[in-house]
Amino acid sequence: HIETTWLRTIQDYIQTEPNQLVIHCCVNYPFNNLRAELLREESLFVVVSPDYLARNGQIKSAQDLVNHTLLHTRLDGHIYWETWANAMHLYDLDTTTGYEFETLDMALSAAENGLGVLVCDFVFAFEALTNGRLVIPFSMPIVTGLRYVLLSQPNRHYQPLQQSYLNWLHQQIKQDNQEMEQYLIDLSLDTSERIKGIL
Repeated sequence: HIETTWLRTIQDYIQTEPNQLVIHCCVNYPFNNLRAELLREESLFVVVSPDYLARNGQIKSAQDLVNHTLLHTRLDGHIYWETWANAMHLYDLDTTTGYEFETLDMALSAAENGLGVLVCDFVFAFEALTNGRLVIPFSMPIVTGLRYVLLSQPNRHYQPLQQSYLNWLHQQIKQDNQEMEQYLIDLSLDTSERIKGIL
């Protein structure tokens, strides 16, 4: 049985039952007595549609973003643009401006339709990037974003099942990471160059 929600924020207090597993996206949140297994850290990139670039001019550096329309998700504020801009030392970028959307799916759709420029985790933009609906407009380092963790209550009865699921998740994430890293290498982006964003 799987339940999903987009109403939970990165600051929410998480509780679980002994027979539950929770995948939560957060910073360094204190999980009290819960077992927390790090699954992955976000890799943040700026993405934009070719149509937007054709209408608004090429974006060749971080500084060029200052005069462009930014896209945001509403739930966690403008945390992704703030994180990315701070990591890139782009302090004159006004991250309070632009369009806000309820979910990342909506923000990605807006980016694909040429409404503006988006910062998001690479894994969510990967399909649109490989299909050419979005592009990474210039060579940039990987900015580390939020962390995805698997939360559970330590319980000997459920431990084998929990470990089996965790092993499967790690296998899937490793496979996805290999595909994405190859894509970035093909773009001549250095996958080893990472800037710590959210600490």
